[in-house]
Amino acid sequence: MSTLKKLQDKVTYLEDAGRRNNVAVAGLPENTERQDLRGFMLGVLAEKLGLDVEAGFEFERVHHVGPKRDDGRS
Repeated sequence: MSTLKKLQDKVTYLEDAGRRNNVAVAGLPENTERQDLRGFMLGVLAEKLGLDVEAGFEFERVHHVGPKRDDGRS
């Protein structure tokens, strides 16, 4: 196996490993989080999924992705 192929495989593995614990949530109304995205998501997880967020539920990062554009991209 060539060095280039080994490096490409390693990059792919590392990118995939970084996405393993991600959760994407779609369909939430715009502008409902009011600048506290962590608190908003905890509320959604508790209310909609019945999760006990008081038991130490934690986020490493929380990101908001805007609505899809006309060309289909975010």
